[in-house]
Amino acid sequence: EHGLHVHEYGDMRGHCSSAGRIFNPYQMAHGGRQSAVRRLGDFGNVREDAEGNIFQTFEIPNTSIIGPLTIVGKALVIKSGPDSLGAGGMPLGAPGGGSGYPAGCCVIG
Repeated sequence: EHGLHVHEYGDMRGHCSSAGRIFNPYQMAHGGRQSAVRRLGDFGNVREDAEGNIFQTFEIPNTSIIGPLTIVGKALVIKSGPDSLGAGGMPLGAPGGGSGYPAGCCVIG
């Protein structure tokens, strides 16, 4: 599994290190995509197939591609490991839920 997050900025420099923190306009605690309390950029975990491809469909509550809290223009970052989804003893401010370093990223557009 790999953690999937939307980050504040659509800046891919430095292998995604310039994308900022996980998108969190309401200053919420870390959680999974279906958690009652979560950062808007917490998209949970995704799984790859034997060839390394990820084909997954899911709905993200309270997330939009229009309006003042749009995710368009922000970075979508896939991490090297699984996200704790707010469990597992990670501090509330843990940057990526313990999911490791960016494995890849793109700008949502």
